[in-house]
Amino acid sequence: SRRSATEIRARWMLYAIVGVLTLAVLMYSVVEQLFDTNFYFVWQATALLAGDHPYRDFYEMGSPLMTLMSAEMQWVTGYRLIGEFLIHWTFIVAGVVISLHLAHRLSHSWWASLTTTLIAIAIIAATPTYHFPKLFFYPLAVWVLWRYMEAPSVRRGAVVGLVTAAAFLF
Repeated sequence: SRRSATEIRARWMLYAIVGVLTLAVLMYSVVEQLFDTNFYFVWQATALLAGDHPYRDFYEMGSPLMTLMSAEMQWVTGYRLIGEFLIHWTFIVAGVVISLHLAHRLSHSWWASLTTTLIAIAIIAATPTYHFPKLFFYPLAVWVLWRYMEAPSVRRGAVVGLVTAAAFLF
């Protein structure tokens, strides 16, 4: 079905509002999100930036993509914890917005979708942020696979493979 430009703008505006609300909740509850596991990749990233090599100089726990992303953020932010939180928050916000999109596609009701999303945002306020790969990759995988099943193609199959590989490397 064709959508009007106004409807598309309204949908993107709603996604942006939900994203900003999720980010605001995460920033408000940052004190409750400080766990030692949030810093799991910081020491590996610091070792990488110091020139150490995984498995030769330190044991890499099996998350090479996350370690590289953490090292990049540490380099960009100047060895501060805000880099880790920016990674976590970005992935969580994206996961919530994708989940809202999936809820609307499944229910065809904005009210039901927003209600479940607001409940999820309230739960996220008390969820440690180191769970961000689960909060991002599960909705992303469902969305990508759903699109592939709607109209299978080589390009969509490649996207499914890319998301699977990224989730594996996280």
